[in-house]
Amino acid sequence: MPQLQNTRKIQKSLLDWYEENKRDLPWRKTRDPYAIWISEIMLQQTQVQTVIPYFKRWMEKFPNVKTLARAEEEKVLKAWEGLGYYSRARNLHRAAKEIIAKHNGHIPDTKEVILSLPGIGRYTAGAILSIAFDQPLPLVDGNVIRVITRLFNILANVDSISVQKKIWDLATSLVPEKIPGDFNQALMELGATVCVPGTPRCLICPLNDLCLSLKKSDPSLLPIRNSKLEIINFRGWIFLIENKGRLLIQKRPHGKVMGGLWEFPATMDGKIKDPEKILENELGIAAKKEGVLGNVKAAFTKYRGIYQVARMKLPKKTPLIKKGTWINKKDVEQFTFSAPSRKVLGMLGWSA
Repeated sequence: MPQLQNTRKIQKSLLDWYEENKRDLPWRKTRDPYAIWISEIMLQQTQVQTVIPYFKRWMEKFPNVKTLARAEEEKVLKAWEGLGYYSRARNLHRAAKEIIAKHNGHIPDTKEVILSLPGIGRYTAGAILSIAFDQPLPLVDGNVIRVITRLFNILANVDSISVQKKIWDLATSLVPEKIPGDFNQALMELGATVCVPGTPRCLICPLNDLCLSLKKSDPSLLPIRNSKLEIINFRGWIFLIENKGRLLIQKRPHGKVMGGLWEFPATMDGKIKDPEKILENELGIAAKKEGVLGNVKAAFTKYRGIYQVARMKLPKKTPLIKKGTWINKKDVEQFTFSAPSRKVLGMLGWSA
């Protein structure tokens, strides 16, 4: 653990820097635990500049727990459309319902209870409780991991359980009793704007005289990670199946990647070059290829690939396909689409 004298110096230096340099972000203008909760969930896996407009629109549509709990899931997903990792939105919706049912509409202010809500882990609990309720609890995200490993020169794999525990323990020891929320935000802000990945901006860092990696090793090499996500590459097809000026969309099954979202019928198996054959083999739909609209790049979880977008025409006497929904341009706003299908909508000139 850091010595008490250094802890106080770290706290003061970081808080003074934060007061002068913090970004003007909408969720920093409130102590409302609901707004802080929404912002922290949105900021997971997503850049700040992307989150800002989503956060503002969300707070207009669902300004409190009650309005979120009462909303239809489709409308919640539509408000989230484009942020990705849709389980975050579903967990927000589920947690809001639970807060209404079990906590009289009030977001819990105790660690044990708030951790029982869907989608809230140790990081999110620490953020809500420290920022909204002034409780001296730590939070550790990617930015904080980077700052702490460099500040204390942790030359070990941060994905290991023992090192994760060490980082949480250090973060806990640093949080002050007063204004813990400001300190936690300062720590994240430092990681986001100064102690950045790759080449950190050490010359302007308020903690450079205390940074052990700057003195003993090389901050740019930290944190150390040994685990790598296995990437699966693919080539697939997206099918635009037309009937009387309308296109077929289908809902992805829950529990699958992008579950619950709507999409044009698609397959990630592009080994068969004939889209008519693969459409009939995999989806049981007989249609004739009229052309290829273009290609769409896709990246989600561990998958990276390219879809070819094929225009398909149903024979005139084919019975109308019932497994799905037929839409035209004016219907698009009613549905929440997967990222690849939203790109196809853009290619068609249809807004989503």
